[in-house]
Amino acid sequence: MDKTSDGIILVCAFGLILYKFLPQIQTSRNNLLSFLKSQTFISSALLFVILSLLVYFLVRNVLHWKKRKNERKKAVESLKYDVKELLKKSGYPNLNEYIQSIKEKLEDVENYPELKQTKEKLELELLKSEKELILEHYENKVQVLNHKNNNLLEEIEVKERRLNDEEKWKKQAIESKLAISENNVFKKDKLTKDQIKVLLENGFKHANEFCIKEKKVISVLVKSMQKRSLTHTFLIWSMKNLLKSMPEIENITEHDTKDADLTFRYQGKLFAIEIETGTLLSKHKQLQEKVNYLNKKYPKRWMFIVSNKELVWKYKKYGLSTQRNRVEETLAKMLETLHPFY
Repeated sequence: MDKTSDGIILVCAFGLILYKFLPQIQTSRNNLLSFLKSQTFISSALLFVILSLLVYFLVRNVLHWKKRKNERKKAVESLKYDVKELLKKSGYPNLNEYIQSIKEKLEDVENYPELKQTKEKLELELLKSEKELILEHYENKVQVLNHKNNNLLEEIEVKERRLNDEEKWKKQAIESKLAISENNVFKKDKLTKDQIKVLLENGFKHANEFCIKEKKVISVLVKSMQKRSLTHTFLIWSMKNLLKSMPEIENITEHDTKDADLTFRYQGKLFAIEIETGTLLSKHKQLQEKVNYLNKKYPKRWMFIVSNKELVWKYKKYGLSTQRNRVEETLAKMLETLHPFY
């Protein structure tokens, strides 16, 4: 508020109060000196000052409030007009500038609760424009792709075919090197990552098994064959490795028929090994037929290797049986003294 307005307010306040107390002053003009010293004059003067100030501040605040209200009204109208012009989308060379202008205008509108509907319009327009920008960007990309040289697309296809062929040749080379059609078990610590990947793609599975030869648990990749379990397949492999390490044993043969799982020759005599995981215990007739066959073909020269040590005693009723961690000892006794079961 300027100084002129303040002066006008003070003059009005002074005139109002002077009018209020003028009769008293006129009554006392013949005795002015005594009036100035009287309690009435002092009280009147003090009251005059207080009332003048109150009137001044009251009127000043009212005028100031009206001024701010008018300014805010003008600002709201100005924002409404600006938003209306903005939504016409004229004068914006691209969507990015238009979106940026909407965001800036939204920041201005945030300070005016009475512009709630205007804010909602801006937010809706912002969403539409951003969606339009995404579509425009996508269409531009599509156009770029459509204008690519056909030779470039062919080159990409050639490279993809070459990469696929390289992967295929690499896989075939690994399969050939590992001879996976002939081997069902591989020690994991002897394999590369690529070899493990190829084996898994060919149906091999991870397993941790107690090895008969190494007498410890080892990590392997196993592929079960026929109707054998992973453990059954592993134990055949593990037993073959043990037999290969014994110098006088020869002609080690793995069988997939009704014969024993493994057969070998020692000092000219044929011996047999049968791996059992416990599945035949519930098939008594089939188990007895198997035992009779082994007794007839390999009299006193065969043994059970039982994967689960808790089942060894059940198999001992049918023939020489041992758990996997005592195979080497039991085998040595069988080779020295023939079949102790008889």
